[in-house]
Amino acid sequence: MKKFVAFLCVLLCFSFIINIPAEAYDMKYGKSFYEKVIKLECEYIESLVLPNGAVGYDIPKVDASIDPANLPEVDGIKPEEYTKWASTKVVPYFSAFAVLGIMAADYENAKDITLNYINWYISSMNTKESDVNGVAGTVYDYRIFVSPDGKKAVQVSFIDLYGDKARNYDSTDSYASTFLQILSAYTQKYDSTFLENKKELLETLKSVIYSTYCEKVSLTGAKPDYMVCYLMDNCEVYAGFRDISVLFPEYKADADKFLDGIKKSLYCKDGYYYPAVFENGKTAYTIDDKTSFDFYPHGTSQLFPITFGILDPKSDDAKAQYELFNTVYGQNGKAGKDWSVADCGDAYPWALNLRAAVKMDDFKRAEKFIHHVYVKYIATAHSGNYYCGEAGNMLLAVTELLEKGFNETDASLPEGSLPENSVSETPAEKGSFKKYIPYIALGASVILGTAAVIWALNKKRP
Repeated sequence: MKKFVAFLCVLLCFSFIINIPAEAYDMKYGKSFYEKVIKLECEYIESLVLPNGAVGYDIPKVDASIDPANLPEVDGIKPEEYTKWASTKVVPYFSAFAVLGIMAADYENAKDITLNYINWYISSMNTKESDVNGVAGTVYDYRIFVSPDGKKAVQVSFIDLYGDKARNYDSTDSYASTFLQILSAYTQKYDSTFLENKKELLETLKSVIYSTYCEKVSLTGAKPDYMVCYLMDNCEVYAGFRDISVLFPEYKADADKFLDGIKKSLYCKDGYYYPAVFENGKTAYTIDDKTSFDFYPHGTSQLFPITFGILDPKSDDAKAQYELFNTVYGQNGKAGKDWSVADCGDAYPWALNLRAAVKMDDFKRAEKFIHHVYVKYIATAHSGNYYCGEAGNMLLAVTELLEKGFNETDASLPEGSLPENSVSETPAEKGSFKKYIPYIALGASVILGTAAVIWALNKKRP
């Protein structure tokens, strides 16, 4: 009987220990830091808006290397004139994240910026005759020149600029699907009737996506002249149809089709996703060892199923996928790299990775990454390898972090308390006691459990 009582006490003690809530991560920086990041990123994106509504890749500047010979005259403006103007490239895929981010952040001018971008995108859509691959609804990559007074814009396609028909667009599936995400977000946020008479537009975008559909794998190729089915692109295609199906339920079948295709054709039984496959289903990139793979596209693509909703962040599959990425590229990872300080051998910080971290509630790495980007890029007037897409993904991640990581009573730091190249903790954060509660509870439970066992064993001893 004594042994049974002792066993019961140990069991109760163990049950108490394992049911102690996991230690909650205390946000290291105050809300005002994140609010400042959002403000600066929104202002940066607004500074990239061009006179015709497009969102530039970066701040326009004069590029003396551009040769006016063979360039077209545009709206009566000769190339000898506009090539002397400041210019920037416009890649709709990157611009899309900037627009989505500025909407998510509730920036005061986001509605106008988004609507102007939507109008620019629609006006720039190719016809079947004008598109190099004969697909109506595609949008080229452009270089846009801005007049010195900031009132005129001259748009020249990469094809005209470089004389190469292959320099058309980075992808057709991602451009169309991220634009679907914009249309859905704008309609739900600002104007519920916006898409009522635009079903033809939605069908055109759908036809662009399906122009590279590969039946065997149930996935889309990147573009008609480059038929590789990327995990990243197809996650975005799924998200585009999923988002628009909130407004038009008939598109849910399309979302389900690509969700099924990703799971069947891109997931490997060894516990990772193929970065891409060909039309016949053969892998375009191989991962010989899932604990050692290249950062791009192998590593970064592993997070896309989390970011774009293929995997539920609370699921074991998502946790395993996220852990796989961090096993290699997390702090002290096997690659000897740390994505949270943008040290992965890539020229860009990759704020897309941050979005996955926030969805997985990995606030520790998220804060580290945000602070690094703030110090290196944002606080230095967005210098270096930083552009509209990075800022947009930062906004999408940081706004979600604010919603998840703080509550209504969390105090903000006073305005102006943050230096440009560092971040201070609030006094409450420095002296926070609550982080030690789980350890105190654990210690107390061990002591009480041990005492109970000793008491049970000795109760009837003479």
